[in-house]
Amino acid sequence: MATPLNRFFCFASKAPLLLYFTWYSVVAMAQPATTPDPTATTPDPTAPAEQPTPTPIPSERPVPDLEARTQQLIAEELSKEEVVWLEAGADKFPAVWKADTSGDPFGAILLIHGAGQTLDWPSSLHELRNSLTDFGWSTLSISLPQPVLPPAPPRPSAPPAENPAPTGSIATNDDDATTPELSPEISARLQAAVAYLNSRGQYNLAIAGEDVGALWATQYVARLARDFAGSKKNRPRGKVNAKMSRPVRALVLINARNSVPYQTGVPEKNLSDWFNDPGLPILDVYFGSHFLDEKEPAMRAKNARRKRLTDYVQLQLVDSPIHSSGGETQLSRRVRGFLNKHAKGVELEASR
Repeated sequence: MATPLNRFFCFASKAPLLLYFTWYSVVAMAQPATTPDPTATTPDPTAPAEQPTPTPIPSERPVPDLEARTQQLIAEELSKEEVVWLEAGADKFPAVWKADTSGDPFGAILLIHGAGQTLDWPSSLHELRNSLTDFGWSTLSISLPQPVLPPAPPRPSAPPAENPAPTGSIATNDDDATTPELSPEISARLQAAVAYLNSRGQYNLAIAGEDVGALWATQYVARLARDFAGSKKNRPRGKVNAKMSRPVRALVLINARNSVPYQTGVPEKNLSDWFNDPGLPILDVYFGSHFLDEKEPAMRAKNARRKRLTDYVQLQLVDSPIHSSGGETQLSRRVRGFLNKHAKGVELEASR
């Protein structure tokens, strides 16, 4: 028994050594032999890392003209008899014309939609366009270029001061404020619309604007009155002894905004600062659904009293006409009654 046990313990003592050499030989066979290249250079750890070649950025695609595309689609949906395309310089835009259907015409009213609205937007002007033609008033509805959004402000490099000094770029008094004239694009569209109405024999005109469109309408009426006062050419002669005292007989403001949005740092006048004709009939209607209606209508009424406007009427309607069940709405009745009282025209012949 002694000999087998000695052999067993002898093998057991050598087994770990055999396993170690077996593992070492397997690992050595798995790794390929590499011979160092004497010409190879050792990289400098202090040298900057090689920058990858930048991938060329593809050229940007042109931004589509969404406004023009929207106008085209709306024009295709409306009746071909109602849509007319007007030209304002290089700009061509659609308008919606509806002639008087009563047989007893009084005049025409130009409807100017507000910011973000198309020429067939389902709003207050849409109701007027469809209802006033039954009571002697032809309508022409247009939309104007939208206000341009300002670029994002740069990120400040340092925290602002706790009490920054006031700058001279913000006006503190409406009387001292100045604002740029209407943009050339807006002026060209309004002139094209008025010229189209004149070509249809419409000279007894009223203008209605909604939202920011009311501000643009007020500025344009003030400009027309200024130009009209300095020129007496191309005025129509009437069948009766009628005299045109102003190019626009009445102005209707619906949910008017006193300033153009998105224009920060630009001193602006209040809308009512363009009430330069004390005898111009103005109907100022608002619904009180906008947070600015808490102060802006009161500001307009205050300026109207200060300027002693004899035919300025401001009223608040409880319900918006777009929630009505159809037919003539409360707004259209108010507007029609105001126009019939202050701007009901007489039949005129075009000048020869």
